[in-house]
Amino acid sequence: MDQSGRLGFTASESFDTRANRLGEATTHRQRMERKLKTKAGNAMYKLRGQIVEAVFGQIKDCRRLGRFLLRGLVKVKGEFEIWCLTHNLLKLYRHGLAGG
Repeated sequence: MDQSGRLGFTASESFDTRANRLGEATTHRQRMERKLKTKAGNAMYKLRGQIVEAVFGQIKDCRRLGRFLLRGLVKVKGEFEIWCLTHNLLKLYRHGLAGG
């Protein structure tokens, strides 16, 4: 659990290690594998696709965002924020919630 009280999941390995209850150093990957062995952890991990990843899939497939047009981290972040903004505005428009 992180500082905000959320149970975090990550699929990537990190060289950063923490000591677990037994005092052994573990990587992010090892902690993730341990979480997935529990029923609660596995159920929560399955929700990942429903909660967040569907939005990225909609932006990539439906809006045809195959690659970014700009180069550089700052510019790409700005471009992605515009894609997210237009995605949310389009959702509001389609549901009739846009003021006007």
